Amino acid sequence: MTSDDTRTDARPFNSLAIVSFVCSFVVSLAAVITGHIALSQIKRRSQQGLGERGRGLAIAGVVIGYAGIAISIVTVGVVAALFVTGSIHTGSNAAPLVPVIAPDLTFAAGQSLKPESTVAFTDSFAKKSGWNETKKDYGDGNSQYSSPGGTCTVKFARTPLESVQVVKNDDKATTDNLLAMVDDASYADVGTYADSSTISQGNTLNGSSVDVREMGWSGADGAEGATLARAFTAVGYGLSADISCPDSATLTKASATVSSTLAIAVTG
Repeated sequence: MTSDDTRTDARPFNSLAIVSFVCSFVVSLAAVITGHIALSQIKRRSQQGLGERGRGLAIAGVVIGYAGIAISIVTVGVVAALFVTGSIHTGSNAAPLVPVIAPDLTFAAGQSLKPESTVAFTDSFAKKSGWNETKKDYGDGNSQYSSPGGTCTVKFARTPLESVQVVKNDDKATTDNLLAMVDDASYADVGTYADSSTISQGNTLNGSSVDVREMGWSGADGAEGATLARAFTAVGYGLSADISCPDSATLTKASATVSSTLAIAVTG
């Protein structure tokens, strides 16, 4: 006769209990769901007189599954907190992680510049236009370029405003006076024929702009030209680009090249 200690339990295992236990080490949510279903099935079948093993495995799967979910929630929370903190600053003196585009330098915004700031044309024209340098800039902001084939020229100048009639706290009016000086025109003519426009600000042509004034002119020799300028009364300097071409057709093309590749940078 076989003793009770060696008797084999012939009841089948609940398959979902096994799945729950296995999943508890891999997919916690699946372990919890299948574990609860398995426990429900085992209880119902027991009430029906149909014995089924696996209750211990199902309970273990549910417990381990809940523990895994809790650990996952805590981990996600910690990572999210670290990410948010890192995106705001990387130290007390750290720069923002996202580069900030400088605001547009309108005529009015020019009054916010510091007297010690430096204004100058960047090297974007030299790098992007394809024009040839014919007069080198030796640090004074004055240079000259010619178009491919030598048809047109452009003269860049950085002018102290001591030589220009300055209208206090008014970059636009002072810019018109700078235009009048560069083009040897009257202030009345500038007021009548000059237009407001913009060119890029900074070294990267990143979308921020600088307000300028531009005006066309005609020479006695039949040459056609255009001048764009900007005075910075807070800094005490003005910048100008004077384009000269043999006719209006070449001037149109040259002006488009200059305006699309020229940029002004403010430092300090």
